[in-house]
Amino acid sequence: MGDFGRLIELLRDPSGGTRLSQDEYGRDFADRLWLADERDTWKLERRQFYDETGFPSWDAFAAGDWDRSMELYEEMRPELRAFFRQYQARGSRFCRIRVVETPLTAYLHWEIHCLRIRAQCGEHIRVVRARRLSALEPLGQLVPELVSLCGATLYATEYDGAGQPGGARRFADREVIADYESLAGELFSSGEDLESYFDRAVAPLPPPSGA
Repeated sequence: MGDFGRLIELLRDPSGGTRLSQDEYGRDFADRLWLADERDTWKLERRQFYDETGFPSWDAFAAGDWDRSMELYEEMRPELRAFFRQYQARGSRFCRIRVVETPLTAYLHWEIHCLRIRAQCGEHIRVVRARRLSALEPLGQLVPELVSLCGATLYATEYDGAGQPGGARRFADREVIADYESLAGELFSSGEDLESYFDRAVAPLPPPSGA
């Protein structure tokens, strides 16, 4: 892996970027998502648990109803297909790097089933083992949760200890964004296709218990 330590330190610094509340982040992301055509979007997902309270599929899973949880996510297929079809029509891909630790948390087990549906609908997803990031995570300092939009905007999204979202810090420096996209592209290229990972490591497992 290239030398991205300085970049990660910059993005990990809580004083860096423009601070956005969770509501501001949601609006800002929606406003900027379609601004730049023919550039890929890169999402790096590192945490092994997020609090998805309020999302119907997650709520059903948390309540112990695995079948209903999967049914609810399946119902999203038309919406997901339409989104990724529109994104691809602009010459762009939505790419996700999902970092995994083993054994899988119940959350991650659930999420990988959901991500499989997203991949089948057009999202480009690769799985990367956590040890791949060891050089960037000294003393247990995890790589931040990051997402760039088409080379124009980079967000470091923030969560509290319980996995609840707490807004984001927005970066607009094109050099910083380009460096992050180089890191994301390198991780993506070295990762395992989500479908392959699912078939090998997740499909044989029994459904997880509720969160």
